[in-house]
Amino acid sequence: KNAPVYWVLDSGAGIPVGSIGIKDPVTQKVNKVSAFKAAVGLLSTSGKYDDKAYATSRGTHGLGLKLPNALGVEFQAWTYREGQWYSTEYARGVVVQEVAKCKAPKHPQTGKALDRGTLIRFRPDSKIFKSNLTFPGSFVSEWASIAAYFTPGLRVIVSDDAGKSKEYHYPDGPKQYLEN
Repeated sequence: KNAPVYWVLDSGAGIPVGSIGIKDPVTQKVNKVSAFKAAVGLLSTSGKYDDKAYATSRGTHGLGLKLPNALGVEFQAWTYREGQWYSTEYARGVVVQEVAKCKAPKHPQTGKALDRGTLIRFRPDSKIFKSNLTFPGSFVSEWASIAAYFTPGLRVIVSDDAGKSKEYHYPDGPKQYLEN
């Protein structure tokens, strides 16, 4: 059974890639790893590396990208940071390719090389998602709407393989949510 591929793309500042210290919960030894690897592949680490990030970001407080990583038969991530693209790849939560410099990835619909941001490619694992390998459009649209309402100024565009898209953008965020 062939699962569909899901893509998530942003045009933000990218995920940090520098080395950070992560404490091993068993040995208590601090190991240096790429912040990008910590953000996409190490449990109990957050992608928010300072207190200011929590003021505007939403998330699952340390889970985030680790969930599709662990639940995907394929998981690839690219991020542009400090003037360079980086990528990493996992299969069922296991590293296939460590964080490495790479060429700019291409937009999944237009084929044009990206100039900034983060791109995620995820294929659900049919051993985990046995009954349904596709996520209902209503689920994706609901998430996009909530994210846009509660993060003022955020613009989320949901599109399908046919190129049909819908934009969610609420400059006044929660105020607009209450008015609707």
